[in-house]
Amino acid sequence: MTTITPSSDNSLSLIQALQYCLDILKMKQHFGFMIRTTTSVPITMTRTFGNWIIAMKLIADWNGALGYRDYVFSQTQLYDFLALASKALEGKETSDNKIVLEILRDIMENYESFNHSLKSNYPRIIVDVISILHRGIDTNGTKVNPISVGKYYQLRKQQDIMIEEKWQEKTSIATTVATTTITSHMIKILIPLLR
Repeated sequence: MTTITPSSDNSLSLIQALQYCLDILKMKQHFGFMIRTTTSVPITMTRTFGNWIIAMKLIADWNGALGYRDYVFSQTQLYDFLALASKALEGKETSDNKIVLEILRDIMENYESFNHSLKSNYPRIIVDVISILHRGIDTNGTKVNPISVGKYYQLRKQQDIMIEEKWQEKTSIATTVATTTITSHMIKILIPLLR
């Protein structure tokens, strides 16, 4: 078996990059599934972002999809994910490190207080920030000035917090309506029995 070593250039194939990342994240058991997802990646995306960013995006999207079923990266996996994603920046200016360090500090200090939605979407946010630093656009094709990447990062975090709050509010309203409906039905049943 040959050892795969990552590179900041695009020398690794998408499959090799994905295999390396899953190995580091201790997620090798998902390689079979993830390899099938590589066939649906448009060649234009690979040309635009490179194999490394696409591999990271596939993992982030997979994690985000599972996040709605109570799976999220652990704090340690998120550290490793950030380190892996940052490899795309090797050889770039050191000013890019400022936002990476801000993300690292945020994970260290605030991970436990992140809501579930933010935890499940955090890898996507990381990939988008790294993509902006690397190519000037996020993985959805939105151009962002690298000078504004800190604001972009904060905005993305806020969006996830607001989505979670709206979901909790809707769930709370639905629970209240259901409880009220059940209570009124029970009263209708009990009143004749009490007479």
